[in-house]
Amino acid sequence: NLTVEVYKDSGADLVSVVGVDLSYDATKLTLVSAAPTGSVFSSCIPDPVGLGKVSLVCGSLSGDNTSGKLKVGEIIFT
Repeated sequence: NLTVEVYKDSGADLVSVVGVDLSYDATKLTLVSAAPTGSVFSSCIPDPVGLGKVSLVCGSLSGDNTSGKLKVGEIIFT
């Protein structure tokens, strides 16, 4: 398996929601999961958009803002 850790670096900007869209070569990789593993955000919605694409949208349900290098989650391929 290949695990891709997904981060958002917001610098000094405060964020409460982030979205990640990832394209990959579906002839070489198979999507296993997209999950908020280790995410700094309280809620995440993984969306396997289709063959060769995946999205992960995460946010704080309380509306709290944070900044810096923020782990969004992990995407796992075989």
